[in-house]
Amino acid sequence: MEDTTHEDHISSIDKEQLQEHLAQVTDYLKSDSTNEDLLTLKRDIEDAIQTTESLVEAQRGSNAPVTAVDLVVGDRIEVISGDRPYPGVITAINSDDGTCNLKYYEYGTEVTLPFNSLRKISNTGPFSSDKVAPGLKCQCKYAVDQKWYDAVVDSVTPDGYKITFTQFNTQSEVCLEYLRPLPLSVLSKRTAVAVEKMHSGMSSVVIPENLKIKPTDTEEIRAKKKKKIKAIKGKARIQNLEAEQSAVQNSWKAFVSKSTKKKSKGVVKKSSMFASPEAVDGRVGVTGSGQGMTDVPQRKKYKFSD
Repeated sequence: MEDTTHEDHISSIDKEQLQEHLAQVTDYLKSDSTNEDLLTLKRDIEDAIQTTESLVEAQRGSNAPVTAVDLVVGDRIEVISGDRPYPGVITAINSDDGTCNLKYYEYGTEVTLPFNSLRKISNTGPFSSDKVAPGLKCQCKYAVDQKWYDAVVDSVTPDGYKITFTQFNTQSEVCLEYLRPLPLSVLSKRTAVAVEKMHSGMSSVVIPENLKIKPTDTEEIRAKKKKKIKAIKGKARIQNLEAEQSAVQNSWKAFVSKSTKKKSKGVVKKSSMFASPEAVDGRVGVTGSGQGMTDVPQRKKYKFSD
């Protein structure tokens, strides 16, 4: 997970690639309009394409300090009087002495600071609150170094969101303005992989000629064909899954068999003392029971000749 530059985030080349992927997904949806995976992929690509340079620029905010009239309780701000910006949320306004109470996102503690030590974070970022939900993969600004890193949204909090930085596996609470979509270069690569996988899966499905949709088909015929095509693809998808599962199982069986052979090589198998004795008068649990006494050769007395 590396910091992503501003230029990389809005690469025009990546936009063109995403446009191509969108066209492919749209074509597939014509024959399978209810496929949830395709619909989700289409929404993700469309959201990525809508990312613009002006939205990213808006996240940087203004360096001008705020006054009492600029703030209300619940506003997200940054403290600019320290060695770096510290994000927080306003919890109370003290107009009489020119201060306000705020809670730091990083520490969860509340402090009282003057207005001139704060700046308001722009609320015109690329994300709106209705588009941010648990499970969203995005980038988040790390307050300490002010750089962007890959993250996933874990939950919604009263003042923002709990996120996890995926590479470091560390959790933090952040405001909405500290989130942005994944860079288009990353999305383009991931989308290309998803489209390729989707394409390979669909290309293996043979649609009969009589089920292919024609421009002259009525809506009723189109609906019937789509239903049959969906059934064919669904069956093929299940067969592919079963084949993958079978391959995994065979691989595991081969591994276990190989491992067992290695362990048993050169090992002498011993019978258990609790096995049923072969002799009728043998007793279970007694080693050598029913096998009789061990034959001992009789000692002879030798005579030496004079």
